[in-house]
Amino acid sequence: MVLFKRIPRLFREELFRNLMLMILMIVGMSVVLGGAIGNAAIINTNQDVRNVSALESGNFTLFDKANNETLKKIEDKDVLVEEQFYYDLDAGEGRTLRVFKNREKIDLIHFYSGEKASNEDEIVLEEHYAEKHSYEIGDTITISGKNFEITGICCAPDYTYVKKNPSDLNSNPEKFSIAFVDESAFSKFEGTSVYSYAYILGNNAANKDVRKILSDSEQLQTFLIQENNTRITAYEDDCSLMKNASLITGIVFMVLIAYILTIFVKSIVENEKAVIGTLYAMGYLRGELIRMYMLLPVMLVLISSIISILLGYFVTSDLLAEDSIALYSMPTLQKTISPGIILYGLIMPLCVTVLVNYITLRRNLNRNPIDLLRRAQRKTMHTSGKFRKMPFFAVFRIREFLSEIGSNVILCIGIFVATLLLVLGFTIESGMNYYVEHVSDEIGYKYEYTLKQFPEEVPEGAETILQKSLHYSEGDMDIFMVGISEDSKYFNITASKKTDEMTVSDAFAKKYELAVGDTVKLKDILNDKEYSLKIDSIVPYSYGLCVFQNIDTMRSTFDLNKNFYTGIISDHKLSLDSDMILSVTTEDDVIDAAKLLSNNMQMMMLLMEGMGLIVFAAVIFLIVRILIGKSAFSISLIKIFGYNQHEINQVYLGVPLIVTLISCVVSVPLCSKIVQKIYPYLTKDLPAYFIGTLDLRMDLYLVAYMLIMYLIVNLFLMRQTNKISLSEVIKERE
Repeated sequence: MVLFKRIPRLFREELFRNLMLMILMIVGMSVVLGGAIGNAAIINTNQDVRNVSALESGNFTLFDKANNETLKKIEDKDVLVEEQFYYDLDAGEGRTLRVFKNREKIDLIHFYSGEKASNEDEIVLEEHYAEKHSYEIGDTITISGKNFEITGICCAPDYTYVKKNPSDLNSNPEKFSIAFVDESAFSKFEGTSVYSYAYILGNNAANKDVRKILSDSEQLQTFLIQENNTRITAYEDDCSLMKNASLITGIVFMVLIAYILTIFVKSIVENEKAVIGTLYAMGYLRGELIRMYMLLPVMLVLISSIISILLGYFVTSDLLAEDSIALYSMPTLQKTISPGIILYGLIMPLCVTVLVNYITLRRNLNRNPIDLLRRAQRKTMHTSGKFRKMPFFAVFRIREFLSEIGSNVILCIGIFVATLLLVLGFTIESGMNYYVEHVSDEIGYKYEYTLKQFPEEVPEGAETILQKSLHYSEGDMDIFMVGISEDSKYFNITASKKTDEMTVSDAFAKKYELAVGDTVKLKDILNDKEYSLKIDSIVPYSYGLCVFQNIDTMRSTFDLNKNFYTGIISDHKLSLDSDMILSVTTEDDVIDAAKLLSNNMQMMMLLMEGMGLIVFAAVIFLIVRILIGKSAFSISLIKIFGYNQHEINQVYLGVPLIVTLISCVVSVPLCSKIVQKIYPYLTKDLPAYFIGTLDLRMDLYLVAYMLIMYLIVNLFLMRQTNKISLSEVIKERE
């Protein structure tokens, strides 16, 4: 069709504007699609490994090795059980390796390279630990004074999140990981192992059956089903959340693109009025013109969508998955482009473009050919009579604003979306920084020893504590109840002395919006009992989600022996027999874990902040560039009247500046309120509380970044007004 020959010309005439529109869409949608593809790949890859690795239904630890009678009772319930005993061994330089013997039935490991250990001097390392410390197959590693040759690099399905304890905030592959050795090597380790078992339920079995048998044996120390094991489930919760957030962001972004396309198409019609009038006079129908003028934006969106999908698959998916890959131990990602991604990334943008363009073109092409040929302007609101006493330039700016009210509204919406991304990125960064700086503020001790055997006397200067993991069902989160001494020198807390009450950390209270007087239901998974406890006070405590009782009161609450405790805390390192210790946590471990979590979030924060700045700059440039193009006649006319370039910029760039400033002033606090509402949802799976507000430093950074970006964009826009020549007036004559 002859009409379509105009499309390349239309593209070239506004080449920079068209490219900016494509860049805006490519940047936004590639990040959205990359987030969806990357997180889906993580979920699918781990699910594939689960299907072939015989993943456990749950695990438990006992104070002593299970006798044959107890194991037979469990197996008679159609349950497969396997020993997974382990030692936490010194790997030098403050590192700990949890060493298991090779597995045969349950939680089978996946090899990146190499093979299993088959001799007593061979070992297989977890991949993150090997990478962090530059170990390769064939290297030698020393563990507890014995040398081992590395024969394989692996990951384990039950340690996807390689945490020392399931309740830990996050993993730290610098200091802790897992390894596997042959049974002959395992039997030669000194001391007492941890008696851990994994099990898989048969078709007719249930977790409660296993727990009941173990409870009757009076040997049960811990009991953890798969659904509550953060080592197994954390990646799926996090990646599902990020995938859904990406898809929702994409919908919001496409709404913004739709609004910009509306202005884009209207500006084409305004610039082509004489041509359109001529085509009408030649007998072309409105439908034919709609198809012609729809083709350019459709082609731009089609090309942008294809590029976005390719960038999302090959580039941004890897960048956005980088944090998760660094956090979770899993096989090499197997990425695929699902039909859903094609529909979302290609079909949805095209449908939105066609719909928006059709509605806009149909309305704007419904005009008299004579009016189009004469370049007649639509009637606009007259304001001169209403503002007679105001200066000329002030009145002119008001008229410019009112005549382009729709474009200015879209500019506000674009700035709001960009500000929301920026505020979210800066809020996450601010929250992480605050947590890292204050996580150890209320921790008065340097060492915490969790014990499996107990000394006859508590070492001098140390205190006993009682810890119990409880499930808070309303938040679907495991928390710790800590029993502390009345005169504790390590806790500046007056803990509740009533069995139906508890003292609550402010981290727990803020995360779930609890107040003094509220009643909270906590479930003891180990014994399958639920407790309703009233909050008697809220105390400052940032490390984890904790509630407190007096240690004697807690023993009564849970029917424990009057001298029972689970650990010892101290301000110095204790000389305890290694066979007594289940795990050791130092103040440095707490701080390092917080820093590592913050580092793992860096890529996501940078992408959100970068995307926000790009959207901010692109929206301002596109909208104002279109407005300048529509005002070319007016700018040319006032140049003829003798106004200098500075005065012209004051009029035609002053209005967008005022709109931008007002939008920023309104958007920043409004977006902060919105982020405060959604922030708890984004951090709901983390066993800690992160503040959802910006500190002053981050506020200043945000304002500075937006101001610098606007000034850069404004330089380009000033060049556009400078390029408009005096001949534009002649072009507009009848």
